[in-house]
Amino acid sequence: DRCRSVEEVSGLHEEAIEFFTDYMVQLKKEKIYSKTVMQCMDYIHRHLNIPVRVADIAETVGKNPDYLSSLFKKETGRRITDYIMECRLRAAENMLRDAECSCAEVSAAFAFSSQSYFTKMFRQYAGETPKKFRERYLHGGL
Repeated sequence: DRCRSVEEVSGLHEEAIEFFTDYMVQLKKEKIYSKTVMQCMDYIHRHLNIPVRVADIAETVGKNPDYLSSLFKKETGRRITDYIMECRLRAAENMLRDAECSCAEVSAAFAFSSQSYFTKMFRQYAGETPKKFRERYLHGGL
């Protein structure tokens, strides 16, 4: 309510995304994983707003992409790409609870290639479209 310009709203939006990703990093650290897997998760949570490839993560943590994929799957029970998508969708779910953000803005905020792809993936994740999720949330269904 205190924002008076587009720049202020944009800055607030960036702060909210940063706060949420830092919060998710802390939540994910509750399980015990190797240092490499934790670095991987940290990288993913800090880069939810851009396309993330396994090769990028592997380069950051100094491991071979195939080895990293195998290690991640062994420790977490999930593929890295599935984990990335789940993190993005969980973050999008939280952002959809804010009536001020359109579905297109949520899709763009988490680097989905298109709004239709976001809708498809969200439906697989949540069992309903982002629009239906928001309507149900805003009308006291959650």
